[in-house]
Amino acid sequence: MKMFFVPFFLRHRVICSYLLRVQHSKCSHPVTTCPPFSLFYPHRCPEPRSVGSVPLNIVTRINTRDVLPYNSWTMVHSSDERYVFSRFRPSRTLVEHEEMYTSCAFSIDDEHLILGTFSGEVHWLNIESGAIESHTLCHSSGITSIVPSKDGNFLLTSSAYISPLSALWKLGDQQEHAFDLAGEYFVQFSNLTSDKIISTSDVVGSLYDTETGQLLRKFRRDSFPTGYTHNRASFSPCDTMILNDGVLYDVRGPVRYIFS
Repeated sequence: MKMFFVPFFLRHRVICSYLLRVQHSKCSHPVTTCPPFSLFYPHRCPEPRSVGSVPLNIVTRINTRDVLPYNSWTMVHSSDERYVFSRFRPSRTLVEHEEMYTSCAFSIDDEHLILGTFSGEVHWLNIESGAIESHTLCHSSGITSIVPSKDGNFLLTSSAYISPLSALWKLGDQQEHAFDLAGEYFVQFSNLTSDKIISTSDVVGSLYDTETGQLLRKFRRDSFPTGYTHNRASFSPCDTMILNDGVLYDVRGPVRYIFS
């Protein structure tokens, strides 16, 4: 009499062999070598990585940035931006049904948000309570720029197209008008202190005294202008030089041309 041996199969092996292999057949990118199947977790084959893929960990990306191929730099920057913006959490949404906000800046004490509107008003909004504590009509067109001074005593505002385009305001118990910068579409304070203001009107940069509003100097290149669409005169970080229309000037003494 011949005896036949029936192979021994455990129950969970039978289920893994037949039921979970059905899941494997439905994977979008099934692989030949699979990890052991489990009854407790759904099976899914890993997604294939593209040829120009970059490390998923941001620390690894930073450490290997110099050795990554050139064609992956775009993906590196995209991954870094995605990581940074994924860490942002919206705090509050500001909605004004009667106005449209066109610019904003934080106050020096970080207690207020200074908002410029399309109608030319400047609103001081308390960040904690969300209430508008004061508002001032500064211009006749939309506010394009708000620049508070580092000492918190002054505020520069700029508007779109109706003169005066820019103005200086004194801050205290109330926001008081100091003087206008009629044709200057871009203004900013000096970096170390707030005693000087540099303004821009087309290819001409002008230096003003903050306290008196007196025009100190004008900066314009002698040769043919560069024709920059949006020229903006700016101070150097130490306030010793001014860059305007592609020309660098030394302002520590008489106006001295450095280079272009």
